[in-house]
Amino acid sequence: MTTETTDPTEHEWVPIRTENRLLAVELTLDETAAKGYALAEEMEKIEAAREAKRTAVVAFNRTIKAHEEQAANLSAAIVKSTEEREVMCQLEGDFKGNCVRTVRLDSGAVIDERAMEEHERQGSLIDPEMPPGEATDDGDGDDTSADGLPPEAGAKAGQDATEKTL
Repeated sequence: MTTETTDPTEHEWVPIRTENRLLAVELTLDETAAKGYALAEEMEKIEAAREAKRTAVVAFNRTIKAHEEQAANLSAAIVKSTEEREVMCQLEGDFKGNCVRTVRLDSGAVIDERAMEEHERQGSLIDPEMPPGEATDDGDGDDTSADGLPPEAGAKAGQDATEKTL
């Protein structure tokens, strides 16, 4: 009986199975060129996405700012129990006192009083109660209406306005 000794450095390899693994493979010149074009396209897409993001951020910031302003207005109205609204007012002149005051028509409260300006001291030469085109005798003998037009012109303008509303 002979005993055989085996050299521990000698191996006998037997296949067990096959599998795919990711390993470095050298690229051909065509593959390198194709990857260069693909890289350029991806860089353009990145820049386009960044620009879209900037545009979207600007739009979102505007939207957020508008909502913040609305929230601030609502908060102020709640705290003060008032808000700014347009209210019909009337300016009244005191020619002897040389002053003008502004009166709220909803409550009658005087909200402003100031010195009369030069053009306000002139007064109005046109009667606001008179319809356009109606003749007045203003003493100058020219037979014009309060708006400075001959009576026929005012009547014609009134007739045209009536026809347009029908």
